[in-house]
Amino acid sequence: MKILVLLKTWPGGVGVAVKNYVREFEKQGHEVKTISRKEDMGIYSLAKSIFPIRNKVKELMKKNNYDIIYTKDWSLAFPLIFPYPLFKKKHYCGFGGLQNGTISKVLQKIVGRILGKRLICYGDPVKKKFPNANKIFNGINISSFKPLKGEKRIKNSVGFANAPKDIYNFDKVKKAVEKSGKKFFHVWGKDPKTMPGFYNKIETFISIPPTYTGFNLCWLEAMACGVPKIIGSNSGIGNRLPIDKIENFKSIEEAILNSKRKNYRKLISKEFSWEVMAKKTINLWKKQEKNLSEKIV
Repeated sequence: MKILVLLKTWPGGVGVAVKNYVREFEKQGHEVKTISRKEDMGIYSLAKSIFPIRNKVKELMKKNNYDIIYTKDWSLAFPLIFPYPLFKKKHYCGFGGLQNGTISKVLQKIVGRILGKRLICYGDPVKKKFPNANKIFNGINISSFKPLKGEKRIKNSVGFANAPKDIYNFDKVKKAVEKSGKKFFHVWGKDPKTMPGFYNKIETFISIPPTYTGFNLCWLEAMACGVPKIIGSNSGIGNRLPIDKIENFKSIEEAILNSKRKNYRKLISKEFSWEVMAKKTINLWKKQEKNLSEKIV
């Protein structure tokens, strides 16, 4: 297959996911071209991207006739839908989470309804909102995220690796850690290559994302690095992981003090490997392509 992938920007979780997907797609013999709205096209907003993205995709399709166009966010899919759909039968989109803003909620809903079964979601909240979507989780690279030899964990340390914003409950977590007498360590926006070192230094990892989160990869990163205590919630992928979960914000301190040690790395299922996720994605595309061919015949 020849695959064209569009994403907003390389830094962050989506960029990490795309790099891993591309690596696995290419391992499986597929040709992949990536275009980032920010780095490659120099565009920072949806409004300014609509016609440039439409023109860019038409240009690339004319040259290479890609089998699949995979937009990694509703804002990358929208330009291929408005004012009328382009390459509709080849266009798939991945939704990481649900939008919170009024306008973005409406636009995401429009994209989701139009794409229907050509929508891919990474977690239960999005699947619940868009029942026709295909649920394929993100993965974790356990060869990169792993226990590091000679690295000692800091006693009574609690780590937090989300943006310091209210939606990630940063202030509540920080206050609870300080009240519990533990040492608080926070990291955000660092090179992904440095993250295993962060996870290998802490005894407890905590992430409490908003309820509309699609996946929350940092839990899997901490598990793969052997963090002995992990605290979270049922948001995103949390309901499928054996981590300690808080019931309300008042119980954060209690969870920090009473969380139990587990060998999480051993508990990571093969279903969370990038290889498996890439195969599931390719199989989905091949299956739907086959169904389309049979309908035409």
